[in-house]
Amino acid sequence: MVKCQDCSFVFIEKVPSEEELKQYYSIYCYAEDRPVSSITIKRYQKLLKEFEAYRHNNRILELGCGKGDFLLEARKNHWEVQGTEISERGAQLCIDKGIRTHYGTLREDLFPPSYFDVIVAIEVIEHINNPKEFICQIFRFLRTGDFFIVQLPTLIQSLGIFCKKNIRL
Repeated sequence: MVKCQDCSFVFIEKVPSEEELKQYYSIYCYAEDRPVSSITIKRYQKLLKEFEAYRHNNRILELGCGKGDFLLEARKNHWEVQGTEISERGAQLCIDKGIRTHYGTLREDLFPPSYFDVIVAIEVIEHINNPKEFICQIFRFLRTGDFFIVQLPTLIQSLGIFCKKNIRL
């Protein structure tokens, strides 16, 4: 990782190729499906409370949903949940929990336009080779004026970025 001395922006010096990412995630596995900490659950509940103002069609999507912990909390709050996960093991854990999960990356053919009220990407965007293209694709699936949240890893100082659909990239 490299940090700009002028603006303190932190980035990966060598962006992995699509093939390198596929290879990494093919061997990436989740340890046993351990319980989630109470601190994490509280954090999820706080996010979900903020999303209530954007609830119209009741649909939420998590990109890179891992074991499905966030989506399970969302489902407890009566959201219709879906996820995408590039790790086969993670996707299977979600499916086993009854979460509609798409194995692989986000694709335009997965959902109709303006399908979701809320899309969440928690510690995912730093794994994406082309973040601008990724975000533009996400906006296709959001209803106008609804909510997209990106959270970066705590490694760099966790930061939530809240974006409205009409953001210019």
